Amino acid sequence: MNKRGNIIDIITISVIIFGVALAGLILLTVSDSLYPHLLNTTLADNPTANSTMIKARDFAEGRVDYMVSGMIIILLIGLLVFAYLSTASPIFTALYIVLLIIAGVLAGIFQWAWERITASASLASGLANMPITNFIMSNFVLFIIGIGIISMVLMYVGYSAGGGYNG
Repeated sequence: MNKRGNIIDIITISVIIFGVALAGLILLTVSDSLYPHLLNTTLADNPTANSTMIKARDFAEGRVDYMVSGMIIILLIGLLVFAYLSTASPIFTALYIVLLIIAGVLAGIFQWAWERITASASLASGLANMPITNFIMSNFVLFIIGIGIISMVLMYVGYSAGGGYNG
């Protein structure tokens, strides 16, 4: 029984989302701290190299948030599609709800950790460039519980539309 789109996938995806959001924040913060040193090198004395470095930094700085939030959206759309395509008997609703509560607690821990990490003044420059990711991570519990409820509904809609349990 190798079902996809179930509650364990939501827990796995929440861990991946937290890790990628944190990696993006660290990447932006490190690049902001290294960038002034890079501009003071002898390579940066060349006007062409200097303008190219500035353009590359501006391009990358604005795209990290879109990459992280795009990955989150793609993972969640895939989860919802697999939840609809995999059927589950409504008998397992109670187990799903218990595991969804566990996923909500885990998301709460990640949300708390995100808020503690982003409260640091040293990460403020990276956080300023990630408004979408910061919004998702600041409301992570509601986000994961909402996706879990939608996934549960889609899974049981697939059961009633599919004509039976395929397990």
